[in-house]
Amino acid sequence: MLPDKDMETESPTLEDLGHVLWGTHWREALAKALEVTPQEVDGWVSDPSTRPADLQNTIENLGVVRLEEIGLILVQMKEGGLADE
Repeated sequence: MLPDKDMETESPTLEDLGHVLWGTHWREALAKALEVTPQEVDGWVSDPSTRPADLQNTIENLGVVRLEEIGLILVQMKEGGLADE
C-alpha cells in the first residue's frame, strides 16, 4: 500500500511506482530494466519534463510482468511449499 496516498484521487509518482514494483533499490532496478543509468532515473524524478514520452506505458508493461512473476512464485510456493534452499 502506498503511504499517505488516496488511491482513488491521487496519481502515483514515479517514486511510488518504483517502491511498489522493486522496493528500496527501485532506481537501479528500473534503470537496468530500461538499459539506462540510475542517474537518468534520478533526473526523471527531479525533472519530469526529461522523462521519455513512452515511460508510463513502459512502466505499466514492466508492472504487468512483475505481477506475473509474483503470481507464479506464489502459486509454486502454494503447491510445493517453501524450498529448504
